[in-house]
Amino acid sequence: TSGSVGLLLIAGIWQFIMQSAPSASARVLARFFSPDTKPPSAKLLHFVRHAEGTHNVNKEYRLEANLDARLTPLGLQQCNELSLKTQEQNIELIVSSPLTRTLQTAQLSFPSQVAKGTPLVAEENVRETVNFLCDCRREVSLLRNDFPGVDFSRISSGVDPVWARYAEQFGSQDDFDGHRESGDLPAIADRATEALRFLASCQETSIAVVSHNAFLTHMFNSDLGGIVEFGDDKVKSFLQKPWQNCELRTVGVEISCRCLAAM
Repeated sequence: TSGSVGLLLIAGIWQFIMQSAPSASARVLARFFSPDTKPPSAKLLHFVRHAEGTHNVNKEYRLEANLDARLTPLGLQQCNELSLKTQEQNIELIVSSPLTRTLQTAQLSFPSQVAKGTPLVAEENVRETVNFLCDCRREVSLLRNDFPGVDFSRISSGVDPVWARYAEQFGSQDDFDGHRESGDLPAIADRATEALRFLASCQETSIAVVSHNAFLTHMFNSDLGGIVEFGDDKVKSFLQKPWQNCELRTVGVEISCRCLAAM
């Protein structure tokens, strides 16, 4: 009958829609594991929050003097202490935010690897969420002079495009004193996704990632559209707890096929 044909047609259309829609697992770009439970195919990622910067001392994030903040003497000492723990680690690639405090942390916390010629790549997508002057990146020409051993080929703009975008939207630091990118979760999700895509594309399987508190906190705690999943509660609590200056956390990660296909 026509009614039965109609029902079969609707059922067929529904089945097609369900088969075409991405599953929850397909939407996940990266699944993280404890190092002792990671699958053999998983990469090792060594996440590091930068050492103490001048902006951290009294939470003076808006001072002009703290634009692209540098490390304090305590921060330099923290890097030296971390280097004693990393000197025997087999790290094949160092990926760092292009902000000065992270580049300093990367070089000083992994001196053995840098001395052996391990590549150190500046990656815009793992930089801090852009809210205050301390989060504004200096021009690449200045960074190249200060860090001649760093590969800046992935930085596409000499001036800071993220700061410029939010300055156009909100005005100067005097005009708008609140959070900028931290209130823009879709933008953070886009950056985290691109960072994971880059890490997935790397041939290296043991990679240090030097980043920032707010970015890492958003990546592992905020609802960014299902780009991160945890293999167990142990690694979830490990990655979601607050990040201390110059803290190192090593985890396994598998990047999903969807992420690789999008490159």
